[in-house]
Amino acid sequence: MKRFYQGHRPGTQHGGLPGTAESVTLRVMWKAGVIQPESVPGQFPGNLRSIVDLYRTCLNGGAELVVCPALALGGMHTGSLALRSGFKAQQQAALAYLAREITNIPLLLGTQSPDNPECYLLRSGSIRTSNGSKDASATLAVYRKTGEDELTIAPPGDEADAPPGLLLRFSTAPWHEGWLEREEEAARCLARETGVPVLSPRLAGGEGPWLLPGASSLWSGNGTLRGRLRLFEQDAAVFTAHTPEEEVPSLPPAPEQLRLALKKGMAAFIGQSNHETVCLNPEEGVSAPLLLHLLSEILPPTRIAIFLQGSEGPSASLAARYGVRIVVMPPVD
Repeated sequence: MKRFYQGHRPGTQHGGLPGTAESVTLRVMWKAGVIQPESVPGQFPGNLRSIVDLYRTCLNGGAELVVCPALALGGMHTGSLALRSGFKAQQQAALAYLAREITNIPLLLGTQSPDNPECYLLRSGSIRTSNGSKDASATLAVYRKTGEDELTIAPPGDEADAPPGLLLRFSTAPWHEGWLEREEEAARCLARETGVPVLSPRLAGGEGPWLLPGASSLWSGNGTLRGRLRLFEQDAAVFTAHTPEEEVPSLPPAPEQLRLALKKGMAAFIGQSNHETVCLNPEEGVSAPLLLHLLSEILPPTRIAIFLQGSEGPSASLAARYGVRIVVMPPVD
């Protein structure tokens, strides 16, 4: 892909940006906030609260533009919920409500079409929609028109009269080992190839059998990592193109990512099930000690119970070590 900031002539084809997308006026210098919600499929009220709270966090941090990941409003893995007659109406009502909560600082919200990414542009109660991306990279471009204090959202591949100031690289894939490393390398390469900062907003948390990675990141036009949100957790921050005061740490190694993924997946499942106590049978497999260790990092001991056939033995000692409750099962005849 051609570097937008080297040898660019306004109005020429450069694989970047059309000049017909919706736009909003911003100051000359702007800081981009990125929010990383933990959305629950079909739970529009809770999802709305998360988005609005995180948006306000970015406003307090001085953001002049806030970006929200794709599919945050209705949840990513909606399954049969999306087929219900009232789902689309609820989604549109939630979008209208969200728009009324947005100030003159615009919110860019990924739509419900991950295969043909679009972007809602919300500002002061208004809702506008960018055109869908024409390539498989799920990338949209943010730029200002030449000589104007305007921000424009458009898919790469069309003509433009100004170079972009930011590329948005949306992703809707669940976490699996090695995926984040490949995604960050792709974003870094895209930034270096184009000379444009690349922002990758992603959802976080557990959705049924899937775990969403979070770790939304910003890469400068020379391929330097400027900031990253927390792995697997709801988060928000304001990113700029300036060098951060402290070097952004690398992603955790694969074993640590797996440990964090197990903890977050378990915590999400427990939280969404609304049960007060988690019960564990240590006789069911060799993974029971690992599960108990992870549970002890998530819940207080009073919310964990172990089923045992007797009050003594290795499993009883394990329970005593973590201070969890022991439930002695009656002998089986």
